[in-house]
Amino acid sequence: MIVKWLRPTLAMAALLWLTGCAMLAPAPPNDQRNVCEIFREQPSWYDHARSSQEKWGTPIATQMAFIQRESSFRSHVKPPRQRLLGFIPWTRPSSAYGYAQAQDPVWDEYEDEAGSLLARRTHIKHATDFIGWYNARTHRMTGVSLHNPEHLYLAYH
Repeated sequence: MIVKWLRPTLAMAALLWLTGCAMLAPAPPNDQRNVCEIFREQPSWYDHARSSQEKWGTPIATQMAFIQRESSFRSHVKPPRQRLLGFIPWTRPSSAYGYAQAQDPVWDEYEDEAGSLLARRTHIKHATDFIGWYNARTHRMTGVSLHNPEHLYLAYH
């Protein structure tokens, strides 16, 4: 009797949990060409980008341009899978993931040097901080100005 009652309850709990997780990631902004509209839709994103700018020096517009170019503001995006024999889903070409499309090795460096073990590539706060950290590191290593988004983006790749 308990088992019959427990199964639907666990199924409902799992469904609610999954639905709740899906709701945590905001939909991509409607107008991705206008950063002011993006911040109107997601005011906390401005706070996170500003915090990263204050910490690392990368301008807010540069951070947002990187995220738009890398993920189109989709939090859980990954590179498409390669196909085996033309139709069987196979491996992905890289470990890039999240808003900033950070790959595993450099994300691990970020966690060790600047982030925390709780940092997630799917959270805009951590993605903007990662981009700021990465660009500050690029500036230190190569001398590329933090106000030169084109060269910073080339170094990002």
